Amino acid sequence: MKAVAAHDTLLFNLKTDPGEKENLLAQNPKVAQELITKLKVFQTHLGEVPPGLKTKEPADRSHYDRQEAWLKLEGK
Repeated sequence: MKAVAAHDTLLFNLKTDPGEKENLLAQNPKVAQELITKLKVFQTHLGEVPPGLKTKEPADRSHYDRQEAWLKLEGK
């Protein structure tokens, strides 16, 4: 799997490339720009988005630790 930088703009045809392997941006810059414009309009209509939920760091693994201990007892 190829790593993609967070700032890259990508354009895929999900009907013919569901695995998102071929970036079609270079061949279709106008389509990409139209979609970006539609996204910006949508974001404007959406308004302010509430902040995401904060998670505890480090995550509470106690539930998983108990399961792992059980699996060790079972020999799995």
